[in-house]
Amino acid sequence: MAGQYDDELVKVNGERLFLRRSAIASGLPEDPEFSLLNADQQTAHVIKPLLDAWQQLGEPIRH
Repeated sequence: MAGQYDDELVKVNGERLFLRRSAIASGLPEDPEFSLLNADQQTAHVIKPLLDAWQQLGEPIRH
């Protein structure tokens, strides 16, 4: 899932704290093979080793 946070912060004793946080979900591309994590070319080189490791772990266990 892709999306973004909508945060409202307050300053208390010099520190910024979350007053409210909500997530706004975005739609995903129609192509099921499209890897959203690799879509950002600036972070793809960091994410790729994690995705490769995930593929080597096998299928997740379902309870």
